[in-house]
Amino acid sequence: MPVGGPFSGGYSTFSRRWLTRRNLNPDNLAVVRVAGDSMEPKLSNGDLAVIDTTATEMKDGVTYVFRLGDDLLIKRLQILPQRQVNLCSHNPEYSPIQVELASGELTSVGRVVASMHEW
Repeated sequence: MPVGGPFSGGYSTFSRRWLTRRNLNPDNLAVVRVAGDSMEPKLSNGDLAVIDTTATEMKDGVTYVFRLGDDLLIKRLQILPQRQVNLCSHNPEYSPIQVELASGELTSVGRVVASMHEW
């Protein structure tokens, strides 16, 4: 089944069985290309990340695509007290980005459900 959307600039194909096993609807998926090394070794520069755009409820420890101002970021969420969160990289060379939820700057675009790495 083709999956694309506003972020991908094209379409990717996934088997119906793969989507069904994961309870994913292709109409709700988008594909984004990873830029940079902040999520190494989990996600590498140039990898494709599959995003479930209906899974936007922010849960601790889950990796999402976030919109922060004009930027799209792929980060793992850490929920802090007093309506604050850290957007965490997997690469230890990058410090977490702390955001106050009340500021309205942060939006969850969707949960990362899979990634593809080409060798």
